[in-house]
Amino acid sequence: ALSTAYKAFGAKEFLNEAKSCASFILSDLKDPQGRLRRYHLDGASDIRAGLEDYALFGEGLAALYDVTNERRWLDEAAAIAKTIVNLFYDKDTRLFYDMAIDALWLFVRERDLFDTDIPSGNSSAAGLFLKLAKALDNDEYKELARQILSSAEGIHTDPLYHGNFL
Repeated sequence: ALSTAYKAFGAKEFLNEAKSCASFILSDLKDPQGRLRRYHLDGASDIRAGLEDYALFGEGLAALYDVTNERRWLDEAAAIAKTIVNLFYDKDTRLFYDMAIDALWLFVRERDLFDTDIPSGNSSAAGLFLKLAKALDNDEYKELARQILSSAEGIHTDPLYHGNFL
């Protein structure tokens, strides 16, 4: 949002805050294994980030790259995309689960394909993959985005539940 605000208004403070936020997440919200944590409240939480967290943060990094052209942000977005594939991708359905492969405490790994007030992890991941496919000329990311977008079965009958997909 801050990158978009900078792009729209040209106010340097928006850009500075976007960089500050991204840097904070990259430095303070990672566990010793390099995995993102879900939130920060008096320190990083013990809860690992889910698909929507990774995908939305990746989109934010891509937006930051878009307005700065600083390769660091694109590289970080690409690293997020790689982590998404490694932790959340299901080769059988060619979609992404909401929780990582090692979330063993769950009975069932859910997959949400509906956008609500928070976009679904899958629609956000599709957005990230599309941005990276273009920026990096990467056919793998393009195909991943296509797979996700083709999975939104109710997009024509229930568009209100697929706002981010649209």
